[in-house]
Amino acid sequence: MSRVLYDIRHLTAYDYASTVSSARCVLRLRPREVAGQTCRAHAVAVKPQPRSNQPGKDFFGNAFESILIDAPHATLSIEARSIVDVARPPGPPAAGAS
Repeated sequence: MSRVLYDIRHLTAYDYASTVSSARCVLRLRPREVAGQTCRAHAVAVKPQPRSNQPGKDFFGNAFESILIDAPHATLSIEARSIVDVARPPGPPAAGAS
């Protein structure tokens, strides 16, 4: 069994041409839990701070967060950090290998 621990950082940054009054976003940033893959830790930081954050799952079972920022802002930063443990059985031998 091969095991790898991934430390993942995803950053989305917006720099608007002029100030916007609000933002509504649906974030799909949490790694999916499947056979051989476990999300050990996950956190999302949003600046400016959202007024509301509603977690949920879509039709396919993917986690999401629906956020609302209702304060004027000229920049928006969304940073997700995840620790993902992946354990897979070894693949088939390479062609020609004995």
